[in-house]
Amino acid sequence: MTSPTERHNDLPDTTLDILLADLHDVYTAPTPPPGLRAAIERLEEAPTPVMSPTRPIARRFALRRRGPRALAVIGVPAAVVGIGAAIADSGLVQQALSLLPGGTDQRYTVALNQSRSACGYTIALKTAYADQNRLVIGYDVDVPPGRTFADIDLAGLTATDARGTRLAPLNAADTSNFNHAAGAAHGNVQEFDTGAALISKMLRVRLAATALRGEEIVTGTAPAATSCETDGVVAMTRTGYGKPRRAVTVAGPFAFDITIPFSPKVREAAPHLSGTSQHGTTVTLERIVVTPTEARLFVRGPDQPRAFFFPKLYAGGVGFDAAEGTPIGHGLWVWRFFPRLGSPINHRPWLFGDHGAWTIKVLTDSIDVHNSSEWTGSVSLKVTVP
Repeated sequence: MTSPTERHNDLPDTTLDILLADLHDVYTAPTPPPGLRAAIERLEEAPTPVMSPTRPIARRFALRRRGPRALAVIGVPAAVVGIGAAIADSGLVQQALSLLPGGTDQRYTVALNQSRSACGYTIALKTAYADQNRLVIGYDVDVPPGRTFADIDLAGLTATDARGTRLAPLNAADTSNFNHAAGAAHGNVQEFDTGAALISKMLRVRLAATALRGEEIVTGTAPAATSCETDGVVAMTRTGYGKPRRAVTVAGPFAFDITIPFSPKVREAAPHLSGTSQHGTTVTLERIVVTPTEARLFVRGPDQPRAFFFPKLYAGGVGFDAAEGTPIGHGLWVWRFFPRLGSPINHRPWLFGDHGAWTIKVLTDSIDVHNSSEWTGSVSLKVTVP
């Protein structure tokens, strides 16, 4: 499994001085996002995480689970994205969205109004966004009065398009780190890969989950689980709350059918540009797909075990490390690059607005040195992006 430390190699320095400078615009805004100042206070007490990965990430990652401190660090600068947006949402879903790298382009985010209830719990779809890289679904979960949950979400949520293609799940985030009180709703965000989806003006998707699952915080005499719940074993919490937790499951299924517009904003290129490192390793930049929320590079390297490589992207005078890499097969990997957390993508389109010359530097030929990896080769590819 990839650890959270290995995953977040693209995060900026999170020292408080730099963070406060980055958030200057937030504090001068008329209505700061809810929970922002409390998150900063938690950040002052949090240790600075180590952000340097040792080798590329070979699996998808999920932001949910857990690291409360780490998620608070991510959520504070990312909350800038929602300020001044065309569709401003200061609710729990927006708070969860602030924890998701890349977020959404608010100009093409649509409101949803569907809900399902079972056993005193209500799941309400709130927002959705789709472009040629990702589908993002935001939903709330209301829990019964008098119950306190550390987190609760739709377990194994899937998305299937109109032709039956199941979209691969990507990242998830929730508001468990905002410490909501008993009986309150929990905001959740789940994103899916639309790379294999049927692309048209509208995206029709069926969302389905087998169950609702959460971790209830046991305070005093725990309420008995009702007949429609499965009550898990009570165990002491790992961090944060100082009280025991128990797993609670509410059986589904829970299903929603939605139709949302695809964002028309996409830039694509297929350069099929190759280069060879000083050690004889050849890599090929096959495809580039850029939307306002992320950029993807499709890079092919050696089709060999442990033949790792790692791309860096330079555009508009700024350098970006790949945030995530996923192998597709036969040496082809898709690498995802997100807007820097806290960048106001609704005011200045991030990489989506950087036309012209890009440089892709691919680090190659890794070797193990004292249980860590060092890159000994590289390939630089220069490409013009329309």
